[in-house]
Amino acid sequence: MKRVALAVALFVLCCAASRAGVEAGSAAFARGDYAAAFEEFQALAERGDVVGEYWLGWLYATGRGVAQDDGQAARWYRKAAEQGYAGAQYDLGVLYANGLSVAQDYHEALSWYRKAAAQGYAPAQFNLGYLYSAKGMGVPQDDAQSVRWYRRAAEQGFGPAQNELGWMYFSGQGVAKDFGRAMQWYGKAAARGYAPAQYNLGLMYLLGRGVAADPVAAYRWFLLAAAGGSRGARERLAQLGSVLSAAQIARARAMAGAPADGPGVGK
Repeated sequence: MKRVALAVALFVLCCAASRAGVEAGSAAFARGDYAAAFEEFQALAERGDVVGEYWLGWLYATGRGVAQDDGQAARWYRKAAEQGYAGAQYDLGVLYANGLSVAQDYHEALSWYRKAAAQGYAPAQFNLGYLYSAKGMGVPQDDAQSVRWYRRAAEQGFGPAQNELGWMYFSGQGVAKDFGRAMQWYGKAAARGYAPAQYNLGLMYLLGRGVAADPVAAYRWFLLAAAGGSRGARERLAQLGSVLSAAQIARARAMAGAPADGPGVGK
């Protein structure tokens, strides 16, 4: 009994130390002291703490607090991934998919994505959807499987998956073509600030797909997408700016929360 009690006490102390280390490392990262964050997570990782291993891999991958090193990132991601840490499984998959410090291997990437996806990790579910939608990337193209994984990630609120699911409904890939549902999924991603979805939603309003054509609403969404870096949206703004009135553009800008006298004001 004494041995059991001692083991429990040591376990509690170990867990408390790990929590303290994670909190200290996270606090250092939040204030921009990446060197201190690296030291905290390195100490945790070297004791086999899975969160420390993952964070150490991420710091190596991004070059925060240490020289960027994909090889070290892969090493620490693997340690955490083998302990079942979903974020590390996903990031290790990304390294294999892109051939970063490891030989490019879509099958290996797929294996790690599946492990993370099975735990409900939305970015991995999204990447599985992408692999199934593309030819020659570890699995035969299968639009139905692509839709399945996009949907799982989309239902968790993952913007890129919501946008891709919208495209599947728009194009009729893996599902019956349905502009109304395409609008719904584009709208969900657009509301989260995802610029590609804002651009797609603008196109739906411009072309009258799944909704009555409304160039003012289209201009609104193109404004938001352009602010998010969409080059296509900037081109659409230039086109619409030559046909919409100043009053219409001012209304669109107000809908988008943009100044009424900013760039894009037309005639």
